[in-house]
Amino acid sequence: MISLKFWYLLYRIAPYLKLDRQKIADRIISINNKLLKGSKHGFEYDEILVLLPHCIQDKDCKFRITHHQDNCIMCGKCHFGEILKYCKEKGINLRIATGGTLARKIIKELRPKGIVAVACHRDLIEGISDVKKIPVLALTNIIGKCGPCISTGVDTKKLFDLIEKLHKKHI
Repeated sequence: MISLKFWYLLYRIAPYLKLDRQKIADRIISINNKLLKGSKHGFEYDEILVLLPHCIQDKDCKFRITHHQDNCIMCGKCHFGEILKYCKEKGINLRIATGGTLARKIIKELRPKGIVAVACHRDLIEGISDVKKIPVLALTNIIGKCGPCISTGVDTKKLFDLIEKLHKKHI
């Protein structure tokens, strides 16, 4: 199998080679997740961090969750309420990041043992390559009718499955 370093390099030079960056990013994320699923990592729920992009919130929502996730009224217009409820029930750290800098700051402050991250392809690739010593399972967000970065979605079943993969009892 070709190493992830090769795929990262290929991702960086893809535009010059007229290659599809999104397909390469999908491959990197897939390889990364397969490598981690096959490893012996297993953590308690409170050792796991779920990082979500701010664009997961519905663009018309009046109750901003970027800095205060408890503002969510769980109306069902976006996936955040369902994810918040799941994480609260399990005792999982859940944070919203507005970008890579904030995501790195959150990781530095919380020092999780495992991360499940949802974001666009580019942000996931950057994040996986930035976080060296912490296992990161990645899931691309769903681009909706508003396009990227606005009212995106997430496959919550896949997200919850990835969380369980990092959880101690499921390894």
